[in-house]
Formats: sequence, C-alpha cells, structure tokens
Amino acid sequence: FFQSHNLPIIAVDGAADKLVAMGLKPDLVIGDLDSIHPHLLSQLDTVHLHDQDYCDFHKTINHLQSINLLPSIITGIEGGMIDHILQNINIFVSTNSIFYAPPIVGYILCSGEDKRFNLPINTKISLFGMPATVTTKGLKWELNKHELTFPGTNSSFNRSTNDQVFIEVH
Repeated sequence: FFQSHNLPIIAVDGAADKLVAMGLKPDLVIGDLDSIHPHLLSQLDTVHLHDQDYCDFHKTINHLQSINLLPSIITGIEGGMIDHILQNINIFVSTNSIFYAPPIVGYILCSGEDKRFNLPINTKISLFGMPATVTTKGLKWELNKHELTFPGTNSSFNRSTNDQVFIEVH
C-alpha cells in the first residue's frame, strides 16, 4: 500500500526486521534501536532516541510530530502482547491519524467533528467513545446522541445499511 502510493515507510525499532523480512526497506527507523537486528543498523537510516521513559511508538509519534508528519497512516499497532496493543491504542488516539490494517481502517473523530464515509452496504462498523456522544445515519442500529465510553458502553459490530454513513460527534 505505502509503496504503491509513494508514501514513506517509517518503522518503529524492531518492526524494521519484519519489514525487511517481507522484502520492504523502511525509509526510516525510529526508536532506541535495541530490538532491530544489528546488521540492519548500518543499512538503514535511523533516528536513535535514548529516552527510556517512553516506549518506542510514543517516541516515534513525538518525532513525527516534530518533523510535521502527523497525521499519518499507522499500521502494525494491533499485533503482539495485549499490554503493547493497549498502550499503542492509547498513543494512537492522540495522533488524529488513520489506523490501517486491511481490511480494518480506523479513524479518530473529536468532539464537534462529523465524517461521511462512502462504504459498501453491510460494512462492519464499531464505534468507541473516550468518552463521546454520537449520532449516526446509515447504520443498522442508529445512535442518536448516544453516550459512548471506553471502558464502558460502545457500539461494536454495527453494520452499514446505506452506501453513505454519517457520524457526528457532539
């Protein structure tokens, strides 16, 4: 996806190993570089961030913000151990980026925002509030100023009934 759209591929530390194993060379590797295979360090452009008070994904997001590369399309945060996944999601929600893990695409909508999606009918849609009050149009189970909280009440496994879905965050 990234290569076909001529987008830079930025790896977080050891993810560079996985990308190279898939035949993809990251344009940049960011992190404390303690997980990347040592032989790759000399072959790839890297940004070495020593700070051990933050995880590599957090350091990468901060660096991308500092060089004006946010929002971005972010992938790979859904793999691994549950504590890493939860921490990655926690960091992701502050980025205003797009989460991409085909066939899943995730967006962050903030208070006062609305978004219209053109989707095939019967597309699965899950909404999580942190917290949020939302209204929807075009879903099987419509929400009308419905309060969503995480943890708490959310709308998962909803379905589109129209080729256009509208979500408003109050």
